[in-house]
Amino acid sequence: MTKEIHPDVAKWIEELRSGKHSQTQYKLLSPRGAMCCLGVYAKCVMGLEPEPHTQEDDNPEMNGHIYSELPASLKERGLGRLLINDCFKKNDNGSRFKTIANFIEREVTK
Repeated sequence: MTKEIHPDVAKWIEELRSGKHSQTQYKLLSPRGAMCCLGVYAKCVMGLEPEPHTQEDDNPEMNGHIYSELPASLKERGLGRLLINDCFKKNDNGSRFKTIANFIEREVTK
């Protein structure tokens, strides 16, 4: 029996597969508007606006409000910390959004 996907997680998967978002690594949002997979979640599901992060930025507080809200928001939607960590590791190791979307879908319906 497969589990149902929370509507917000389904929306995240849809956004990752849509091709509408440029992808970046190591930050929620780049100065050029590219996002990591968690940046897509924060913007498209949570309705938050990440601040662009440049290489020169060394401010641990930048986007701190988003980073503090992400784990609880994802957990409330049935995603555990291990899955979240896997997502950002896949993103930062070069996996494309569609690959990450497939991974999330497969994991949450087990």
